[in-house]
Amino acid sequence: MQTDLVYRLVEREGPKIQRQFVLSSSAITLGRDLAAEIVLDDPQVARHHARLTYAEAGYFISDLNSPPATFVNGQPVPMPRPLKHGDVIRLGESLELVYEILTTDQFAAEQQAQPLQQAVKRVVRKKRGYRSPFWLILTGGLSAVYIAGAIGLIPPMRLITLLSLWPLIAAAIIIDLVLGRISWILGGVFGLLTVCVLYLLTVTGPQKGWVDASGTEVFGVQLNTLPESVETFFNDFQPPGSDLALSIQSARFYQPAVGIETAYVELGLGRFDTMVGALPEGVNIVEANVYYLEDFIYDVQEGSDRSVTIAMLDNDSPDIVMPIGVNRDLYRWVINFDPAVALNLTITLGEGAAEIDLSGLDVASLTVYGGEGAALIALPADLPVRFDLPDAAADRVTLPLSYEEGAGEDAVPVTVESVGEGTIEFVTR
Repeated sequence: MQTDLVYRLVEREGPKIQRQFVLSSSAITLGRDLAAEIVLDDPQVARHHARLTYAEAGYFISDLNSPPATFVNGQPVPMPRPLKHGDVIRLGESLELVYEILTTDQFAAEQQAQPLQQAVKRVVRKKRGYRSPFWLILTGGLSAVYIAGAIGLIPPMRLITLLSLWPLIAAAIIIDLVLGRISWILGGVFGLLTVCVLYLLTVTGPQKGWVDASGTEVFGVQLNTLPESVETFFNDFQPPGSDLALSIQSARFYQPAVGIETAYVELGLGRFDTMVGALPEGVNIVEANVYYLEDFIYDVQEGSDRSVTIAMLDNDSPDIVMPIGVNRDLYRWVINFDPAVALNLTITLGEGAAEIDLSGLDVASLTVYGGEGAALIALPADLPVRFDLPDAAADRVTLPLSYEEGAGEDAVPVTVESVGEGTIEFVTR
């Protein structure tokens, strides 16, 4: 064997890439067997796979009749074949070795440089820095919520709630900049947790009362609204053929109570929160301050039997989106009724929360249609009532603790015709 040359194999593909085998024997067996001169721990390699034999011109390779054949430069080796510098030896399906011939000076210089290369690799590994999949998970989750809103799986208003939660998203990004440098697993887990929290706050939060529907209040903590420049951009942006956001409009209605003994009132609540209560007796049947974006219906029809029928309905299209960053507390519906008028009330709940205090009113009947927002309905404590609930009300409707079934026929009927995604809680005062 020529003493001024160094022969070696370098693992190019396999379990230990860049591993080197310096060839110093005249006969070398390659295989998975521990008795082989070069042990290759790969399940695709036979126990005795191939043999290298040194001759005057260098090494020859021969296959040892292994079921996964031996290949050189993609060609099978049916008989001993001489190797030249740069030949690629493939054993089985996944392990490749490169045959190299170096001068002793080249090999010595390479060995001297190797510690420096290893040190550089260690520094590079230490300075990899931020490698978290947080951004991939966050953008994927936000995109899924946006698509769900675009195809109608969730109300468009929820997208505005999501945008209004930008302080929480910003805080999550800052936290991930720290976690992502510690471990990419921590960054990924935190990304999943962030998406789950945003989903719950955006889709379920307004129904559970955890977050105000505008996103300006989370668990009772007031968040800052969007920056003015961002809010102006979204509110002014108008896609062709549609209105993305309209300005909030207000209206005030009242109906005199002169000569009226009974009122049939239909309330169709929308995306704004609502409060219902009592007026001073004998002035107006109803006084209402309401807000809307596109259209509102107010209709009054007086009957011949000293009765009146009043309809107050939010007629906004569900595709219309509320301006971003709105403080919902400033745009709350307030509706009050005359306690001297017998009230037959039908309420269709909407996206907003509703606090309906009927404890000071003369309630003749009450019918409720569920919505997405949570509703608290207070009834007079001394009023005998008879509840009529749908089968699906078990998880969504809560009755007063003092209520007992079996009320007489003279009891006031309280009917829940349907339940939505929100909750309805009845109490007595």
